[in-house]
Amino acid sequence: AEYMGFCGMRAEDMARIYTETYFSIAFFVGELTSCNYEQMRVLMPKAKSTAAFGPVHNWTDAHMIAVGSVTAGMSVSELDSLTPSVNKKGYNLVAAIPAHVFPLIPSKHLRKLRIEFFQAMNVEQVIALKPSQWFALSDGQAFAAMDIWFGFDNWPMSYLRDLQTSSSVIFCQCKLLLFLFLASFVRVNFYNFY
Repeated sequence: AEYMGFCGMRAEDMARIYTETYFSIAFFVGELTSCNYEQMRVLMPKAKSTAAFGPVHNWTDAHMIAVGSVTAGMSVSELDSLTPSVNKKGYNLVAAIPAHVFPLIPSKHLRKLRIEFFQAMNVEQVIALKPSQWFALSDGQAFAAMDIWFGFDNWPMSYLRDLQTSSSVIFCQCKLLLFLFLASFVRVNFYNFY
């Protein structure tokens, strides 16, 4: 149950929630999957408040898990700051973002992230990306995400690397074929699992 219809609230109404109130229900809000980006964006300042979790640069894995879905409301620079080379403590906080958060991150924000962000993802996060998000990624971002999925020496990744030298039209067609393969693989395995 999506925490008593919380995601049915307008973003403007969410912005009026007291930070202390947000903090008391943060873990539940962090598990929500039906809220939209605008709703998460207005809650992000509350999460970064000293009355809640404090500045993002002080966060740990535990903070990422507790904040959960609200992470989708981060700016591009804040999301990039979760990578090991940018994070002040050298942590890979990207891998700590719950997978259910990734579909909530706008494609236009994913497109602006550095390739290292995608290299820091885990398999569950890569699987969670929506088709529209895959299509928005640059070739470098998509290759980094596919490397997470397939590994560096496994087919079809090694085959696709050779295609990087091909024309971009052929590569885009192969990228689409790979996406369709991945989508059918996830769907088949999901239904077989349950």
